[in-house]
Amino acid sequence: MIRYKSVLTIAAVAVLVVGCTDNTRISPSSIAREAQAVLERGAGTTLYTRFQTGTFECNDPEARLSLAQLKAAKLINYSVKRYAWWEKTRRWYNFAYDFRDHYIVTVSLTSKGERLVLDEVPAPVEKVDKDMDFAEFDASRYAWARKADAENWADIPNPFIAPDSGLDGADDGNGPDETASAQTRGNRAPKAVPSGTTLSDTLAFQSYYAALRDKEAQYVLLKLGKRKVVKVRNIQVLNVLASAKAEVILETADINDAGRILFKKENGFKELMNVSLAYYADKGWKVEDLSF
Repeated sequence: MIRYKSVLTIAAVAVLVVGCTDNTRISPSSIAREAQAVLERGAGTTLYTRFQTGTFECNDPEARLSLAQLKAAKLINYSVKRYAWWEKTRRWYNFAYDFRDHYIVTVSLTSKGERLVLDEVPAPVEKVDKDMDFAEFDASRYAWARKADAENWADIPNPFIAPDSGLDGADDGNGPDETASAQTRGNRAPKAVPSGTTLSDTLAFQSYYAALRDKEAQYVLLKLGKRKVVKVRNIQVLNVLASAKAEVILETADINDAGRILFKKENGFKELMNVSLAYYADKGWKVEDLSF
């Protein structure tokens, strides 16, 4: 009988160990699914950029090359004009001539480019804890809230300040002509014409400021592609199955021409991300943190 009880005890312990091992089992595929879900909830799968359109100054040759490439890809309409002149400036006790070189570009999206525009920045999906879902407090449901009168006290004037003292309408020192001038002054009013320059330099200077006058920057969001989890490696289980960490490899996909030109990436480009996990008795392994 004693031997029979011992066999039963050993069997029960074996079942318990197997059950615990099955419940706490961690695999690359389960981590990959969980990491992908966390990326999607955090809006981390969409690649996009903030792209400027309209008329603006662009003196970076690399940026202008990207604009020319986007035009060649039929994603934008693009033109550029150069404004250059020599300007005489005073330096200490003598004069010097500085060369001014500016580039004004005009950019607009084509119908093909407009198909890549995102209406808004991809926002993380708020995780709803259904276990903590409850109705908000509403006092209007109760009679005591409807019957109680709000306090209403009379105003007490300040005895040290005479009424209509004119403090609110005090003169701030700006005459009417000066105020009107400040209100009508544009954001990009032409500066004074540089002194000591030739007629052609003066005309180039004036044309440059005229090209930018009253122009405002406009921005759109362009979708460049997406990324996804393709592999999990180097899984380490720590603290007696309470936590774990691993490396997750992301891979780009659906990269369009805007992504190739502006993002300098292609389909299949990879990124390495570190993931931390925690084990919950009622939920199993869950991703706690993702970091590049």
